[in-house]
Amino acid sequence: MRRTAVVISLIACALAACAPSTAPQIPAASATLTATAPAPSASPTSTVSSTPAAAPTLAPPDRGVRILGPGSGSAVASPISLHALLQPGAERMHIELVDQSGALLYRRVLNAPGVELRQSIDFNVRAVGPARLTLLVFDTLGRTSFASSLALELLTDGAPHAAGPGAAGETLIDAPVMGAELAPGQVIVSGRVRGQSGRPLVIQLLSEAGRVLYSQEVYPGDPGADSLRPFSLDLQISVNEDTPVLLTVSQSGGAVPGLWMLTSVEVILLAE
Repeated sequence: MRRTAVVISLIACALAACAPSTAPQIPAASATLTATAPAPSASPTSTVSSTPAAAPTLAPPDRGVRILGPGSGSAVASPISLHALLQPGAERMHIELVDQSGALLYRRVLNAPGVELRQSIDFNVRAVGPARLTLLVFDTLGRTSFASSLALELLTDGAPHAAGPGAAGETLIDAPVMGAELAPGQVIVSGRVRGQSGRPLVIQLLSEAGRVLYSQEVYPGDPGADSLRPFSLDLQISVNEDTPVLLTVSQSGGAVPGLWMLTSVEVILLAE
């Protein structure tokens, strides 16, 4: 009887060890880690300013006209695109186109034209051949104070040909200077010129009313290292009272008749 009780007790213990507990343990949920990559630090942004370089500004001449295009020696058809710089404060100017017969193909009068001139020149070709395009500047008294010309070849067909910028000639007055007061007696006018070879220069003194007080021709000498020909003239003139005058140096004629170039300075002749 005792042996039977022991066996039953052992069986009961074995069953108790194998039976599940009344509150089964649920394994804790494992923590899920989400690895978030750190945001990249903002790198410094360099802003490059793309400002185009300003085009060089062309300075107008102190006196007269500088023709930028077309260049002298160009072969052109209508219309001609003229580009020039003028002295500040120019009162009035004329643009003239003349063919080899002397016929006026174009004229334009401009009042207070400013320092930069762009003009389209329409014309009818009467004869293919040489022509002269001249820009004339007038002072406040109506006297021609400056003239600059281009030697052109007029075309009716065919391809135009553009020569390098520049006028057909240039005159520089070295003496006297602008505003000089000239003592009675001998007055020396000197300068340099690049113009039509073999043709004289005309030196004149003009009163404020435009009357010619003096006129004389002079031939330039041989060209120097700068390709300009020197000229000099001794003027013998006397006046009864201090007289403001315009001293002009000009050249005319050639393949196309008329005034090709002129430059000037304002001076005062002192009385004796």
